[in-house]
Amino acid sequence: MGRRMHRVIAGSILSAALCIGTTGLLSPAVATAQPTIDLPQIPIPQPDAQQRAAILAAVLDATGVLINQVAAIVLDSDVLTAPDAADVPSTADLPEIELPIAPPTVGLGGAVLPIDAGKYRISSGYGGRNNPTGNGSQFHQGVDFAADSGTPIHAVTGGTVVQAGDAGDGYGKLVRVKSGNTETYYGHQSSIAVAVGDEVAPGDVLGAVGNTGNSTGPHLHFEVRNNGSSIEPVAYLKTLGIDPSLYQTRDRS
Repeated sequence: MGRRMHRVIAGSILSAALCIGTTGLLSPAVATAQPTIDLPQIPIPQPDAQQRAAILAAVLDATGVLINQVAAIVLDSDVLTAPDAADVPSTADLPEIELPIAPPTVGLGGAVLPIDAGKYRISSGYGGRNNPTGNGSQFHQGVDFAADSGTPIHAVTGGTVVQAGDAGDGYGKLVRVKSGNTETYYGHQSSIAVAVGDEVAPGDVLGAVGNTGNSTGPHLHFEVRNNGSSIEPVAYLKTLGIDPSLYQTRDRS
């Protein structure tokens, strides 16, 4: 028997299927089609409303939610049932939480408002205005804090008292506090609680609100000067971290 010769080119992929017959000799395998099996469609059971409610209860219990404080829920499509009034917790049982109603009134370096929060209103701002005690207009170099006569006046920042007494002009009874190149003026006081040369700290009482000098009613004239020139007092207070416009009383008209 002659041999059949087959050429194999380098790089070719060789494959062969062999099987062992009854004679023990290797013979080519015969490919046969594998049968397919049709699996039956098995519906996945869905929990009914009662079972879903039980699942929800287990979840709520695992997360620490009180079951008797949760509305009875019927998980059937989008149907919800309202809870009984007895199952709803009373607001009286809830803890009281105090929330801040305004930012802190203490600023940088302990700076404070010249008058306590809620005891004043800003009646006149910095800049041009009609002269309240005369004719024509004038440039108002401070901010007026209208308040009840006798209301304590506080040093906004620390410093040295360089004037304390009747200024003999429109300021009336005036206290000036110097800190570096900055001076703060507190005018129209009814009484003065400090003397020239006193060292004061933020919050120290300088005197009391009054109606002295050129004034149409009890108020504090608060003025700020840097190197002798007036600057906007509210902007100055804001640089210290306090905004007087946030703390005005609603009781005064």
